[in-house]
Amino acid sequence: MKLKKLILPVGLAVAVLVSLGMSGMLWTNPAHSNLNDSTKPGNSNDNATNASFREVNLPNQIIYTDKAGNQSLLSNSETNLAAEFQGLLGTFSTRQVATVSNHSETPYFDQLNRKNSVVLDLGNVINSQYFKSVYNQKFRISNRNFNRVQLLTNDSAHIYLLNDSTKQVSRVTVTGNSQSKLNDILTEPRVATQVEFRNWHGRPLVYYPKKTTMKVYSYQATQQSESYYANRIMTTNTNSNMQVKKHKTSTTYDDRGFRHMVVNRNDGTVTFTNYDSQTGSSSFLTMMQRAYSQMVMVGIPLDNVRLYSYDAKQHQIIFRTYVEGMPVFNQTGFGAVRTKILGQDSYRMNFSLASLQVPIPPSTQTTTVMSTTELLAKLAALGISAKKIDDIQLGYHWTWDKTLKKVVNLVPTWYVSINHQWNRYDTLVNGQ
Repeated sequence: MKLKKLILPVGLAVAVLVSLGMSGMLWTNPAHSNLNDSTKPGNSNDNATNASFREVNLPNQIIYTDKAGNQSLLSNSETNLAAEFQGLLGTFSTRQVATVSNHSETPYFDQLNRKNSVVLDLGNVINSQYFKSVYNQKFRISNRNFNRVQLLTNDSAHIYLLNDSTKQVSRVTVTGNSQSKLNDILTEPRVATQVEFRNWHGRPLVYYPKKTTMKVYSYQATQQSESYYANRIMTTNTNSNMQVKKHKTSTTYDDRGFRHMVVNRNDGTVTFTNYDSQTGSSSFLTMMQRAYSQMVMVGIPLDNVRLYSYDAKQHQIIFRTYVEGMPVFNQTGFGAVRTKILGQDSYRMNFSLASLQVPIPPSTQTTTVMSTTELLAKLAALGISAKKIDDIQLGYHWTWDKTLKKVVNLVPTWYVSINHQWNRYDTLVNGQ
């Protein structure tokens, strides 16, 4: 009888082990990785467990202004507020648009600080076509560029589109906008950090008037091997004659054709250049879709990765890892992924071998970050005047744990942009 009782559990265990073994063989087989560069968003098998194109383009920050004019940055570790607002924007239809103001700072900041409103920071100036695709929006408005969307808690008939660069405020008449859904999201349990929109050299700055207590996170990280990416992107169905050269601190891979990859072992980064890819496009949407497709093709884990910035002059797109609505710095010198379009048929991608996997509980440790006022005073004492500062941002500093293997600690701290270069406050103090 005991033998019969053991047959079923033993059989199940064997089946599981066989399944895992075959899965491992499939995933490590280079044949599995022979994806071409025409991979479309959502069509890759890897993308089944990866972030979708919409998720990579979630709003970066959510700032709520109540009826008294008090402003707060909203976050929630239990639910994805950004995804909820993204879904909400896809539930109504637009009818008509009118320009409220343009190229004027006072009405622009008045609108930004409007009471009973929620401002979604989209991370970059986008156009109407892109907005329709990412937010599943029935958008009938063309030729509008904006980087913020404003919803009103006391007016369901209108939303506002705001452009920090041109100071354009557009009022859009909408139908089907559910006031109750918006209020339901705002009444969910959340963390509300006091902030203010202030005018910084003509652009909005998220200003922290008081000291802020924030969580310190630790994550189990994964670091892919060189061979993983070499098998995925350097071997194709038509060319497997790959040349490999090992150097003291790097390894160079060349397919003797159109693809070139360099792995820097010092900082754990990869530079991949593809000279045979249709990258050029007059459409901002198509360009962003291509950038996403390239990341999927390469096999970069995209969970928690979001669009951070796009430089039209440099033809450069930056993606960063985000935790609780805050960008992670020092993962590399450029973020999580940087894509630079070199021409109509070529691009260069820089990315990290390391990525965050799962948070290590419990995340109860906190730290107190100084106010923006105190930060500016200390910078002035160092001889760094406000005129020299392009931007200021609160973010997480990525550091590898010295005692635990493959564990990354994320500590909140201030970052200051001087001459368009981000510097951690600590390094400025130490003169590094």
